Amino acid sequence: MQAGDSRFLQELTELQDLDSPLFKLWDREHDRRLSQRLLTIVERRFQPSTREAFRRVAIECQPAQEAADELGHSVNAVVVAKCRVLRELRREGQGLPAP
Repeated sequence: MQAGDSRFLQELTELQDLDSPLFKLWDREHDRRLSQRLLTIVERRFQPSTREAFRRVAIECQPAQEAADELGHSVNAVVVAKCRVLRELRREGQGLPAP
């Protein structure tokens, strides 16, 4: 696709429309990549068991009780792990410009 191509121009126009499927896809992909990058930055601050509890509950939406049972932790430990990682993600992301 070339810069002067009418399809390219149409896609640029769609990216400006907040209700267009292309804009929504772009926005979701941006958020996903940003979240992954922030997680990469903060994950080394935590023990592997904390990271795994966070991943299961916050990313994979596994119930805390189920994750706790599988990991051999208390439900409280899993919830605390999730909260600790989320707090660091928020702290790290605070300097980013608002969308």
